[in-house]
Amino acid sequence: MNQQDEIKKLASLLDDPLKVPVEKLPISKDVSQKVASSIKGSKVDNKVYSYKDLAERVKMMPEIPKITSGFKEIDDLVEGGWEPGELVILSAAEKNGKTLLSQSMSVNQASAKVPVLWFTFEMGWYSITKRFMKMDWEYSTMKDPSDLPIYYPIDNRAFSLEWLRSQIIYSIKAFGIKIVYIDHLHYLFPMSEGRKGSVSFLVGEIIKEIKEMGDELQVTICLICHMTKTDPGIMPSKDNIRDCLPKGQLVYSNGKRIPIEKVKKGMIVVSKGSRCYLQEDKVKNVWKSGKKKIYKLITKTGCEIKCSDGQKFLAARFYGGVDSFKGQGFDFGKRDRLISENGWTKLKDLKIGQKIAIVKKYPEIKKETITPEMALILGWVIGDGHITPKGHTEISVETEKECLLLKTLADKSFGLDCIFKKCKGKNAYRFYMTIGRKEGKYKIKRNEWVEWMRELKFHPIGKDKFIPDIIFRQSNRVVGAFLSGLFQADGSVGNNGNRNYKSPLISYCTISNELASGVHHLLKRLGIMSIKRKDKMIASGFRSSVKDINKITIAGTDLIRFNELVGFFCDKNEKCERLMNGWVPKNKDRKSDLYFDKVKSIEFVGEEETFDIEVEGHHRSLPNHTYCVNDILTHNSSFIGQFADHVLILWRETQKKGKDDDILDSPNIYTSRSILSFELNRRTGETMRIGLGMINGQFYPWDEYDILSRGVSSEGQ
Repeated sequence: MNQQDEIKKLASLLDDPLKVPVEKLPISKDVSQKVASSIKGSKVDNKVYSYKDLAERVKMMPEIPKITSGFKEIDDLVEGGWEPGELVILSAAEKNGKTLLSQSMSVNQASAKVPVLWFTFEMGWYSITKRFMKMDWEYSTMKDPSDLPIYYPIDNRAFSLEWLRSQIIYSIKAFGIKIVYIDHLHYLFPMSEGRKGSVSFLVGEIIKEIKEMGDELQVTICLICHMTKTDPGIMPSKDNIRDCLPKGQLVYSNGKRIPIEKVKKGMIVVSKGSRCYLQEDKVKNVWKSGKKKIYKLITKTGCEIKCSDGQKFLAARFYGGVDSFKGQGFDFGKRDRLISENGWTKLKDLKIGQKIAIVKKYPEIKKETITPEMALILGWVIGDGHITPKGHTEISVETEKECLLLKTLADKSFGLDCIFKKCKGKNAYRFYMTIGRKEGKYKIKRNEWVEWMRELKFHPIGKDKFIPDIIFRQSNRVVGAFLSGLFQADGSVGNNGNRNYKSPLISYCTISNELASGVHHLLKRLGIMSIKRKDKMIASGFRSSVKDINKITIAGTDLIRFNELVGFFCDKNEKCERLMNGWVPKNKDRKSDLYFDKVKSIEFVGEEETFDIEVEGHHRSLPNHTYCVNDILTHNSSFIGQFADHVLILWRETQKKGKDDDILDSPNIYTSRSILSFELNRRTGETMRIGLGMINGQFYPWDEYDILSRGVSSEGQ
């Protein structure tokens, strides 16, 4: 025996599924002490090897045997068949023939002398045996069951993942099993646990364990699972296993809010870390997901998101109203389960009044490309100013003291000589961002402010006002200064009007939806929670009467944080200090990056083109992928697509039911034709669709089906 054969011999012992410690393995008489000593020892190899060394090692290794899928068309697509350790997902809507197709593949594999192991939880051993008998050519012709190497237990009542593993190990030793079928996924987890928490996370953990089991035992596992209901007339895809977001939803990335359709692979996003804190992660993939039904969710504080009904949110268990104790989510009272996987709940399972996680504070950005003074002036101009397309700017200011402050800042930051004048008949001033003088006889001094506005191409008016992108990319210090100027211009300070408990209240009003959304978001950048809602605006100053406005209010402990990081100037600052003097907030400021906000409304908004992104999600406590959209924490990655090596989607053709067709109450009936779509192929990346036809409960490729349906036996059948 040469050294290579010796290594293979000992390696077969090391790969034993029973996990006998390496040191206790008996050394075969055919294996030399030299080879044994070179392999025995720690299983963890901490050495770093060169590509050449590893390539030489691969050259010496035997070719990995492939396992036929049962259909030549699939085998050709995956370079000869499945490989040991691969996880194959077969998915379809209910009653589309998933089990029948799997049995057809099993019979074809068994006919090729590939031992197959079956676990079915939808039917008993008698029913599945009767189905296999229909597919058995020898039985159907001679009434004598053939010796097909198909195996399955007759009693599944002791089921657990450990029991499943032990059955596979036994069958490998006893029958040489190469492929395992599990029918189907949702029978593998306890429903009591599903009612407590998020079914998707339980399913994810199970799929991950099954994938690891296949890798360890070196068998191919075919896992059958349902998909969400689809239009009977439309061919589904792997995107029907996922949930997604429509165009325009803003994904947070490095301070910027990027529409989901513009998100690129490799971008940094914010995802959930440990407990109530956020972390940074990378976008792993992004793609279009087709047209889907879209719903809009609005929270009590004014956060909004549009998504499909399967999008998941981190939710607290709901105990109120008629549906008391029925909502999914985690329990606030149990610290060990706080923000655990039990909280992830699909949109369609959320209740009005249930709390979901929104962002309270984003990770801080250190970068500064503009000064706080420049940001403050820009905020003031957006609040009460007017910018022409050429960049010339005027600002409405309430007091002379504010004019002097604004002049000092503008002159210093932009080298101006600003002027201001009192308005006739009004208790207000008009402030001009001007150079105010000529330099030399003919040369006019550059107006740096005007040039900056032209560079930004920034001259919004009224309802079209917004916050320029440059502000979102700044540090907290600059963001605080910008908000300070904005609130100084259009903000106000007063009390909540509650006779029993008077509390200071800071508010900001604007007729621009986009501006209100931007302010609401920037406050979260500083860890300041606010409420955004619709209100009525009363005419004052230079404003005419407008019916609807957006109002942002800040109260409680967030007032203290606002004063520290944003604040007012002049008379407004004095009023704020006077109102807060001696005041003690009722609520406590909890150190957390998340805030649990009540769901205010969920409504259907129509069908829209959707997009999906996949995030790496590197934190050990969170095996899935999360990210922040419109300041709401969400995740929509499918564990099925994440852990599977191959995904097959089966779709059966339907036709309108005729007058004489008595098939339940369905308006459609299935035909004998189906399409098997190869949606995910991690080996070669190639995908295709295969036409299938059904005869006597067994699937055949269309060419064979056409021959058999005419009563002619095809070759090999």
